Amino acid sequence: MLESFKGKYVKLLVSTNSGAGIAGDGIQRVYNAMITVFGTVKDYDKQFLELENTTTLYHAGIECSYEKVTFASVEAQFNNIKPVQSFENKRALININNIIEVAEIE
Repeated sequence: MLESFKGKYVKLLVSTNSGAGIAGDGIQRVYNAMITVFGTVKDYDKQFLELENTTTLYHAGIECSYEKVTFASVEAQFNNIKPVQSFENKRALININNIIEVAEIE
């Protein structure tokens, strides 16, 4: 299936092995880190997808402690909010087992 993406400009959602979503129990939650990669697919094998001229966006995630929960609303305090980090690379190898989604960008 990856053959149809060769030479195409794509966006990848890549797992950080912590999952893309919310973790935790009780009144504290952690929004897990996510990685998004943009680039042109050059090649692939059983283990890696090779991209050229990539931009990697790393969303570090945040912690959220619920201060007050009522029937109508939830008031939350967000802690440890980190800005999105961006990296430009000439070439990158992405582990195929960590790719959640590949989307072609026109």
